[in-house]
Amino acid sequence: KKTNSQLSFHTIVETELGLINEAYGRYELVLSSDKECVDAAFGLARTSLSLAQVAFDEGKFSQAYSLILNGIEILEQNFSNKSQCFLSVQKCFGDLFSFGFFVPPSVFHKSLDHSITHLNNEQHKFVSKGEDFYRGAIEAVSRSGLNDGDSQQVITALYCDLVRYQLIHNIFDSL
Repeated sequence: KKTNSQLSFHTIVETELGLINEAYGRYELVLSSDKECVDAAFGLARTSLSLAQVAFDEGKFSQAYSLILNGIEILEQNFSNKSQCFLSVQKCFGDLFSFGFFVPPSVFHKSLDHSITHLNNEQHKFVSKGEDFYRGAIEAVSRSGLNDGDSQQVITALYCDLVRYQLIHNIFDSL
């Protein structure tokens, strides 16, 4: 019988090979047997984002949105204190919320008001949550005082995500 760490390793390989559905199922299996396995929770959230991207590419926008929400829920359940969660988790939160920009505003219908202005506002509120996570991750790396090459690469990657978010924000403002 394989251990959860061995199963998690297999899921990383499956993900790298593009076997996202298989990886998703394996992460679910690990998490169902070990509710405390943060690696599986993080992996499940990341594969939710990957599956959302596939669904989006296939034109399945509601499914993509559901997968985004699923990834966010998994992270919220397993990493409840956003200020103390790992940088990779904060970035994953930011990526999930930011990906909401790409799905049509119509999937954000939470009320009876389906006007395009209302839907754009709902989408904008959702996507803007990603900025908080990107900024939190940048601040955490900056506060760490580490000045090695890895830290600088992380900060650069996070700033790229933040700039991408700000471009998205500007598009919303022009609507």
